[in-house]
Amino acid sequence: MDALELHQTIENDLHDADQKIGKKTYATAASIGGSWVGGALGANGGAILGASIGTAILPGVGTAIGGIAVGLFLGIAGSFAGDKLGNYVVDITVME
Repeated sequence: MDALELHQTIENDLHDADQKIGKKTYATAASIGGSWVGGALGANGGAILGASIGTAILPGVGTAIGGIAVGLFLGIAGSFAGDKLGNYVVDITVME
């Protein structure tokens, strides 16, 4: 879906008034990249943190449940944060 979104944004940018790739394409690419990186980092860190907490509470089962639950939560949070960060970076660096 991300590839389709990027393709559509590029097509729209190439067929607008100036017929060049512009800020919309850069923002979409940064948003997609930030989302993937943020999600991966959040999931990895969350799994480690959750497994540690789960092990302290109930070794074995708690390790698995904590790793999955916190990894999923922080993976989603990281994805949203990466998306917003990517858009922010483009907003402050790319001129129209």
